[in-house]
Amino acid sequence: MRLTALRLLACFSIAGVCVATFGSTRPRYGGTLAVAMHEAFASIEPGAAAGSDAERLTALVFDTLVTEADDGAVQPGLARAWSSDATFNRWQFWLRRNVIFHDGQALTPELVAANFADSISGCRTTAVGDSVVFQCASPEPALAAEMTSPLFAVARRDSSGKLQGTGPFVLSEFEPGKRAVFTAFERCWAGRPYLDSIEVAMGQDFRDQALALQLGRADVVEIADNERSAGARLVSSAPESLVALLFSHGASSAGDARLREAAALAIDRAAIAGILLQGRAEAATSLLPNWISGYAPLLAEVHDPARARQLKRQFQAQALSLAVASADPQLRLIAERVALNLRDVGFNVQLTSDVQHSDAQLALLPLGSADPEAALANLAAAVREPLPELRDDSLDAAFRAERDLLRGFWVVPIAHLARTWALSLRVKNWSDRQDGQWRLGDVWLEPPAQGAPRR
Repeated sequence: MRLTALRLLACFSIAGVCVATFGSTRPRYGGTLAVAMHEAFASIEPGAAAGSDAERLTALVFDTLVTEADDGAVQPGLARAWSSDATFNRWQFWLRRNVIFHDGQALTPELVAANFADSISGCRTTAVGDSVVFQCASPEPALAAEMTSPLFAVARRDSSGKLQGTGPFVLSEFEPGKRAVFTAFERCWAGRPYLDSIEVAMGQDFRDQALALQLGRADVVEIADNERSAGARLVSSAPESLVALLFSHGASSAGDARLREAAALAIDRAAIAGILLQGRAEAATSLLPNWISGYAPLLAEVHDPARARQLKRQFQAQALSLAVASADPQLRLIAERVALNLRDVGFNVQLTSDVQHSDAQLALLPLGSADPEAALANLAAAVREPLPELRDDSLDAAFRAERDLLRGFWVVPIAHLARTWALSLRVKNWSDRQDGQWRLGDVWLEPPAQGAPRR
């Protein structure tokens, strides 16, 4: 009798451990995710802060017609299906049914067509039945992939002028440049998110972020130098942005192609990526990193200071002004090294913050997509260079387009940068996407230990 009781007690104890273990890893609703960011932005409206971290938050409130998988494949979003004609001039997107905006207004093809009335140059948008049709004047083989960007999120203004979205969270509080609070949207078409809310603190110094994580005041913070943090998990994207030297078409001193080529040959990209950025970047001689295109080695430029000096002797250039608009200390550090490389081959370089009147600028350009054609379109728009026409959605077409964009050395790639974030251990189901985008609708928080304060 005693032996049986002991066996029963042991079984119940094991079962209790199993239940406790399973319960600790089981998704749960509730809690507030605290996020700290270095960047401060004035808006999260679609298109208002293109290329900034604001786009990570735009996707919390506003949905796109289609979304992007980690490998760049296009997946359903607000549109359940889509197709194009053989020439890529006409695209049709069929909408999901029973989708509502945060204020209860139904999503209709007419509202979506109005949303894109002036968004895509050369394309006319109309509502046809339960679908939206884009009729474009020229072939747009990458249109579906481009539509995954938060730039093309669906939004509408209500009678008070406030933008309404259909995403998993509602923007409930916003202090430009300081703070944003998002609350769960109970009637979201994709299902209620696990989190009750997300609180974002902007303009936070990297050291302050690390301290907030250690003290349990933040769950997600940026890591500037890949330093490990006790009690945290590090997640990194693949290279998701491009640092490039952009020459101004309006600057007379930058008009000589030999000057621009000499500058491209003078820059020691390997030293910038491997030493200056401590291996947190890849040296870039192509616009797209190899994980997106697969053909980056075919566009390789060598570091050849001797050839740069030879070209430099063929012209007499005035002082070259190099601008850095961003207050990002990392970008400023890269600019100083680029200036040093240029001076080593004979350039008289002056650093400035006046982008408008500079001969060249150092810029951080987000790729915005894992699709080659869409990423190239994003970069071409960012540098205000015309994108060579893409007749199809093949890698060959993307390669030719990128090669043409690089011709003339108006855009000189330097490095592809990745991003690293530290997560508190209570953050569960975080998606480690290569493109660095966040999917916070699926994230949930492990409950605090007994006696610990709840957020």
